[in-house]
Amino acid sequence: MDSTGLLRRPPDASSALLGDNLSTFKAYIASQQDDIACKSSILSLADELQTMLLERGTGIPIFIGGIGDSGTRSLVDFFSAFNVSFGKTSHSRDSVAWMGIYDMVSCTEENATSSVKVGDIYTTILAEHGVFGMEFNDHVRSKGAWFSGLQVMLRVLLQQLRFSGDDAVMVALKQPRTTLLLPMLHKLFGDQLRYIHLLRDPRDLAGGTFDRFFRDVCKIFYTDALDNEQCRGGVRNRLEFDARYDLEAMHWLTGHLNANQYLAIRIEDLVSEDNVPCLHTLLDFAGREWPMLRVLPQTVQEQADNFISHRGSFGGRKFSPKERAEVNFGSLRRAKVLYALRQFGYSMPREQDLEANWETDGFCGQRMPALHH
Repeated sequence: MDSTGLLRRPPDASSALLGDNLSTFKAYIASQQDDIACKSSILSLADELQTMLLERGTGIPIFIGGIGDSGTRSLVDFFSAFNVSFGKTSHSRDSVAWMGIYDMVSCTEENATSSVKVGDIYTTILAEHGVFGMEFNDHVRSKGAWFSGLQVMLRVLLQQLRFSGDDAVMVALKQPRTTLLLPMLHKLFGDQLRYIHLLRDPRDLAGGTFDRFFRDVCKIFYTDALDNEQCRGGVRNRLEFDARYDLEAMHWLTGHLNANQYLAIRIEDLVSEDNVPCLHTLLDFAGREWPMLRVLPQTVQEQADNFISHRGSFGGRKFSPKERAEVNFGSLRRAKVLYALRQFGYSMPREQDLEANWETDGFCGQRMPALHH
């Protein structure tokens, strides 16, 4: 045990695993067409990442994603209490490294510089018709954008590790848009990828005033002209977008990752009055592989009380009866929203009681068995 109260796994037991995994990734990149922009830059960055990870002994970072305003920033506060480093974060607890590279990424290849907007990377790697089938296949309209996206992730990870400092024993990166680049992370880390997806009842999201995530991502998420009609705002469109985003993220996770690589947990479970078991679920997931977190009961209880203090923001409690009625009515008119509510264990709206709050029966970090194939 080191001075921070965390247990490290012996370095020799992990070095070969890290090296083999990134060597496989580099071999994959090297096998691609010679005219792929930024290929040599990606290989160089991969070498740098491998060296930094092995020197620091922090393991692969834990990635935290979900839809915007789902409550991911609360997980930064929670894990930070157990000495997990997030490096520099913005006011929303998003990774500064990510936000600094978000608008544009450039690379120099043989004295030629090319620039790609990160939003364009999302556009070109998403499959058609809103299916979250982010594969390197015929759906990818621009292989160059895919590889630019890989470079984005490598640069973010390197900068995040630098921000975390030499004393970090475990590193995590929180940014909701991480969900959209899961295939790139999977290509990088394979079976070592660890990802936490935070869910939230779409009614609490669609009824709120925060819609930046919807405005930024919606037209990327839907790809044809007809579906883009769903990006013009309005409660019903936001409800459906939120529901589809989580459903299709879970579809990808269950289809591509092993059960021990991801955790889907609802923010409602974390703010419940019986939330301590749920917090242990998070800690067990984070520390399952490397390193093992030392969990102090007093710290867990402090964090449990902190979550509970925010309970008034969930279950429609922050809305007026009229606002709850609008959101419940809109949910009843969108089949995809009702399907998502059932899948994720949320209460169903009732025509005869549209002004009612929506309560949640806890499942505490289950991995959505109904969505497994």
